[in-house]
Amino acid sequence: MRRGLRLLDLVEADAAATDSVNIVLSCDADVVFRRRDTLSELARIFVEEGAALAGELREHLYLYPEAQASFIAVRSDCYSRKDIAPWVNHGAPAYWMQRSIWRAELPVVNFPSNHGGYVLHRGRSGVAAARLFFPNSSYATVHSADAHYMGVPEGARMWEGIEARWEDLLRPEAQERLIAHLAKQFG
Repeated sequence: MRRGLRLLDLVEADAAATDSVNIVLSCDADVVFRRRDTLSELARIFVEEGAALAGELREHLYLYPEAQASFIAVRSDCYSRKDIAPWVNHGAPAYWMQRSIWRAELPVVNFPSNHGGYVLHRGRSGVAAARLFFPNSSYATVHSADAHYMGVPEGARMWEGIEARWEDLLRPEAQERLIAHLAKQFG
């Protein structure tokens, strides 16, 4: 994530001010969008509510509520502040950043991404991949690789339905068609 943000800074250094990005979305590979208006609703929160950070807040073991790092957005002008901690290589990679945003009293807005029906995060796909491809990774040591669907009721059933709907584009030999479909959707 930090490498991606540094690369974004390099790209934007050459861009006109009107072409720069001020909202950065972190989205895990095992998150699917369930609603077409997900990104516009997320952007609305930043415009109308002045959010510095938006994500599905959950009470946790930490002092401050935490938004799951698998689908979280932050204003890059806030992230680049010296008093805001960067992402870290940890099981809760965005928590220190979020904690420093809370402490700086910047606006944090709850965006019910999973439980509001905007996205569905399968979960634990990275753990399973780490065990297979990077067995020395800290993620490979996590005890459970079972999908959790962020506690969304019927999450497993929804996921199966989504996979069935897009089965023809999810096969390895369909990669070019999948990329073309995604480019059309997000282009």
